[in-house]
Amino acid sequence: LPISINETVSEHKQICVYPNPVDDRIMIKNLPSEPIGISIFNTMGQKVFNKRNVSSERNHITIISNLKPGLYYIRIISINNELLTKKIIKR
Repeated sequence: LPISINETVSEHKQICVYPNPVDDRIMIKNLPSEPIGISIFNTMGQKVFNKRNVSSERNHITIISNLKPGLYYIRIISINNELLTKKIIKR
């Protein structure tokens, strides 16, 4: 999984994923205007969360209270197949 701290999307808006470390909810800010998909993977590469066609809200909250504490990767993919992956730590 590619990891980068400051990747951008086509509209040149910086996507922010916070808080990190996270307890129960992840806030995702500055999403592109088109619907996106959100997936979360554990360190073994297994998909543990998937949500498709997330509305074009500029901010989105994802609930992850069911995940065990540890390191995860959140992947955001746009309708144009532009990909962003960020590392998150679940407390």
